Amino acid sequence: LDLFACGMLAAYLFVWLRRQYPRIDEQRLWFTLAALGLATAAFALLRSCNAVQYLPQGRERWDLVGRTLFGAVAAGLTLASCFAQNWWRELVANRLLTFLALISYNLYLWHTLVMLWLLQHRVPAAATSVAHDDPHWRPAFIALGIAASLTLATALTYFVERPLLGTVKPQPFAFRWTRLSVRRPRAGAGTKRRT
Repeated sequence: LDLFACGMLAAYLFVWLRRQYPRIDEQRLWFTLAALGLATAAFALLRSCNAVQYLPQGRERWDLVGRTLFGAVAAGLTLASCFAQNWWRELVANRLLTFLALISYNLYLWHTLVMLWLLQHRVPAAATSVAHDDPHWRPAFIALGIAASLTLATALTYFVERPLLGTVKPQPFAFRWTRLSVRRPRAGAGTKRRT
């Protein structure tokens, strides 16, 4: 809820600032500098999170202190980036990141289940009875988990979520299932057969 609230606050502030300060675009340099500083802070927070991942209750302890702070920094970074100079906006809103943003909710919902399924079914196989004790297993597991999670999130977004949303309002980046039900005329149909 804290991360969600930070994201909603950033969206609200973006709209409010646009309305209240029509000439806000004149401050692009300062917003770019703020975005760079906040990107550095976000990177430092992610490094501190990574440093405690394999310590007993490391992740849980980090979440108590760091996650809300990370949400606030990410919201500030998002907001500053929206008003930053064009080169920065193109850097953070490139095609890859835009695609990841599009599938991010399904990725968020499903990645843990995918990773747990792979772990419980020992995919990929580990050389030790406890998979985490095999140093060669981790990179393969992470790579496979990321690939499987991205594949599932992409399929759900393009073939389920977006088409369902499209029943209310047309959605870009959605597979149109109605195309499968439209009958196309067969080649040569309607032409007279010569005898």
